[in-house]
Amino acid sequence: MMTHWIKSNSTVFGKYLFVKGLSQKVNSKKFEVGKTVFQSLNGRDLLSFEGYTRNEVYSLLWVATELKNVQQSLRLGKRVGLIWSNPIAKASLTHASQNLESSLCCVHENQLFGSSNNYEMLGRSLASTSDIIFLDVPSWSQSNVEEFAAGSNRPVILISSRDLSPAVVYSELLSFYETYGFLRRVILVYLGPGNNPALNTYFTVFPTIGGHLRYVVDGVIESQASWEKGLRLATKFNTEIKQFEKVDEAIDRAHAISTCSHNLSHMHLKLKDVKEMDLDWTFVQSDSHKGLSVSKDLMKAAGHSLIHEVINNQSWIFQACIAAHTSDYRPIIQPPRFEGVD
Repeated sequence: MMTHWIKSNSTVFGKYLFVKGLSQKVNSKKFEVGKTVFQSLNGRDLLSFEGYTRNEVYSLLWVATELKNVQQSLRLGKRVGLIWSNPIAKASLTHASQNLESSLCCVHENQLFGSSNNYEMLGRSLASTSDIIFLDVPSWSQSNVEEFAAGSNRPVILISSRDLSPAVVYSELLSFYETYGFLRRVILVYLGPGNNPALNTYFTVFPTIGGHLRYVVDGVIESQASWEKGLRLATKFNTEIKQFEKVDEAIDRAHAISTCSHNLSHMHLKLKDVKEMDLDWTFVQSDSHKGLSVSKDLMKAAGHSLIHEVINNQSWIFQACIAAHTSDYRPIIQPPRFEGVD
């Protein structure tokens, strides 16, 4: 039985997990290996992983895996809309649209509003010229994203907001699967500030796929709602969410590390640390076009960095979103073994 050790706002007694007055019995049922069953995503939004089942998470990865590995030409001819801030996201979606022979219309986040912000009306307006809309809007809150989606009658895919980054994390999941051959039981360590959208996203998606999350944060977890949802899911699926005080303890026997651009010296990763500890993990980093919280020699070290693989996989995740969320696309390849083999 896995226990969920959290340094603040929670207490574990026996088989019960208490979080801010909420208690749930730990489910000791084994996370069973099962065959992935494709679930249609046609017409759905991807604003977060909340409400997504394990098979639904795997279904988009299944489509992305097929598009990346099977040489076939998809002429979807879709109209793709994008509100962007990160140039890497724009470049990835440009490549994705071209591969699917679809048109792309881009608007920079800073060009949108005047004196008042009406997100619902903006969603309705952009939907009139798009078949699917992608949002890369780091200044928007999640409630702003939801208002936009409420006004749109087209699928809305969130790349990243102030609070969550589901499409970016999808790219990381695809990279982890390609590296390790499975996602269930993958141990991910997050290092960085407590207000990062990737961390908030990990809280919900990693328990859902049967993965384990460790984290070392500077300060406190800003999104208590995401944290509490993660604890409930971890209890439901018998996985682990655990906070550590020390980096070396957190990364011990972990598979991968996720970090972001920050100035926290005690979380700066160097190649000599890897060699001294004889570690065999890989890492990813959000905001990779900005300042690095990892040393340049480590980023270049073969077999450790997944930064560029994740950037490359963004395009395949975006293509999968366009195909799966705007049509009844169904993959023809056998389901990948995302859960591994017992």
